[in-house]
Amino acid sequence: MVNNKDIQRVILEKAKMDAENQRETTVTIEGNGVISIGGKAVTKKPNKPFRNTFKASQDFVANSLRAVLKDHFEKTYEGSFARKGNLVVNEKDNDYVISVSKLKFNVEENILNYKSEIMNEVVSLIKSLNGLSIVQTSNNILIVQTLNFQQYQIKITKKRDRISREVPTEVM
Repeated sequence: MVNNKDIQRVILEKAKMDAENQRETTVTIEGNGVISIGGKAVTKKPNKPFRNTFKASQDFVANSLRAVLKDHFEKTYEGSFARKGNLVVNEKDNDYVISVSKLKFNVEENILNYKSEIMNEVVSLIKSLNGLSIVQTSNNILIVQTLNFQQYQIKITKKRDRISREVPTEVM
C-alpha cells in the first residue's frame, strides 16, 4: 500500500532529477543571441526595422480623414480616386498617393517648410477642420493630432509613372 511518505519521496526524487538535468543543459551563444539550448535550435525573431505607424483600417478618425481628403481632391482635381485605402490624386504633371496611418507612439511638435502644392492643400484642409491640429510637417509627411492626443500620419508620395484607374470587369 502506498502512503503519503512514499508519494513525498517520489516527488522529491523527481525534483532532484529535474534540477540535475537543468544543470547539464548546454547553451550555445553566437554573436549576441542564443542559438541552441540543450542541443535544440532556438528560432530567432525576424529583424524588422522599427515602424511607428500601422494601417488604421478600422479606426474611425483615420477613415474620416480619408473620406474628407477624398471628397476634397475629387472636387479639386479631375480623375482623383480611392484605391486600396489610399487616395490617388491626378495632378497636371504628376500623380500623388495620399495614405493615412495612425501612430503608435506620439511625436513631438516640429513644423518645417514644405514646397509641394498638394501638401499646401492638405495643410489648409486640416487647418479648416475642427478638432485637429498639425504637430509635424516635412516635404511629404504631415502628422495631425486630435483633441484626445491621438496622432495620425498623412503621407504624400509622388509617383514617377502615371497611375491608371482600374475598372473591375463584371463576370458573366
